[in-house]
Amino acid sequence: MKSATTTRKLRFLHTVFAMERDLIVGGQAVMEGVMMRTPSAYAIACRRSDGSIVTTAESLPKWSDQYKWLDTPVLRGGATLIQSMALGVKALNFSARIYEED
Repeated sequence: MKSATTTRKLRFLHTVFAMERDLIVGGQAVMEGVMMRTPSAYAIACRRSDGSIVTTAESLPKWSDQYKWLDTPVLRGGATLIQSMALGVKALNFSARIYEED
């Protein structure tokens, strides 16, 4: 029979690994860098010509919280597509500005 300490450790490890498994992360290549996105935030990292790395990160508002009519599945999908495309353009513009500075 397992001790209470062993059971607690196993439960803790299971919780940690479950959180890692359930985390949804996507990304996109930008000029000399990468943009990574989760459902609630994004971060961009770009390398300058001198080798230093410039980063930025912000939270992402959930549009369906602001506009209740986006709770409809088809509309929510369209809004997510638009938000993803806008974020991609924003990330590329950020990396282009860094690239131009060098």
